[in-house]
Amino acid sequence: MAFKSLIPLWLFSQLFWYQYMTPDLSINCGLRLSPDRLLFLIIVVMFLKSVRKSARLDLIEWCMILFTLISTTSLFVRGADADGSTLRWLTTLFQLTYFPFSTYYVAKHGHYTVAEVKTLLKWLLAIQTYLVVSGIFEHYRIDALVWPKYILDESIGDQWERLRGPFINSSFLGAALVLTFAATSVMALYVRGIGRLLLHCLLLLTGICVYFTYTRTVWLGIFVEQHSFRAKTKHRRLQNRKHQPCVQGLSGSPYSWIGLWQVRQRIRNV
Repeated sequence: MAFKSLIPLWLFSQLFWYQYMTPDLSINCGLRLSPDRLLFLIIVVMFLKSVRKSARLDLIEWCMILFTLISTTSLFVRGADADGSTLRWLTTLFQLTYFPFSTYYVAKHGHYTVAEVKTLLKWLLAIQTYLVVSGIFEHYRIDALVWPKYILDESIGDQWERLRGPFINSSFLGAALVLTFAATSVMALYVRGIGRLLLHCLLLLTGICVYFTYTRTVWLGIFVEQHSFRAKTKHRRLQNRKHQPCVQGLSGSPYSWIGLWQVRQRIRNV
């Protein structure tokens, strides 16, 4: 399916706020059409054209459809965007329902080969590398090497005192780091030599960037993620036993314990 070749590019395109880079990269017609949204629409159209017969929907998908219909009906009945100036709530509705639910449907009902999954993991590795390197430059204020420059603008976004990345939000950046951390941890199980060493270095830097977000949910996320790896290795023997210390070492990372300690301190101060 041709649409699958666009998925990695679509993932990378979601990293940026294009209206802060240049107005030429967004089409504002009330509902802002940025490159990532245009790519998403192209992927959905290509997917629907490639499907020969409609897939049978399960309970989760019917619940998604029901929630979307209720939310859409509520939007129009209440007249939330009656003035028609910005269509703010219509944009929120698409972000909350149509985009994520369509992504779930395409991901679930598409057929992927091992080679395509490996390609996706490599793209996630590239995204992680960018976020980590950019995060280090941002935290230590090496401004000349930070791109895009709107990351350094205190007047946009929030949580200026935290690591925000191109999302200009520490929670979104942390979620992306936790996701890519998991993908890279899986890749590290099957790479040997200098490649594995480089992946471990990247994982270490990712843990540092996660800490610099100073966000409790992100700390908890990576703590649970790492210990899930450890629990899996207790119940399932890998074909090559020498990989087990790698996963267990990640799950016992000091960053998970530091994160948990910081969460406890923050809770006490609430």
